[in-house]
Amino acid sequence: MARAAIGKELNVTPAWVTQLKAKVIKKLQNENRAKKIKPLFYSYEEMRAEITRRDEQIYELTNTLR
Repeated sequence: MARAAIGKELNVTPAWVTQLKAKVIKKLQNENRAKKIKPLFYSYEEMRAEITRRDEQIYELTNTLR
C-alpha cells in the first residue's frame, strides 16, 4: 500500500507515514523488541527482506503511474 493511501486511511500525511515507518524499523532493530514480536511474523531478516520487496514494488508502481 502506498504512503498516500495509508496516510489517507489513517488521516495523516504521507510524510508522517514515512517518519513512522522509519521509527518502527529503528525500534525493531533492537534485538529485544524484535524477539518479542518475532513469533508473530518472520525472522528479522525475512521481515526486512519483505519490507524491502514491498518498497520496491511501491516504487515501481509509482513510476508506472507517472
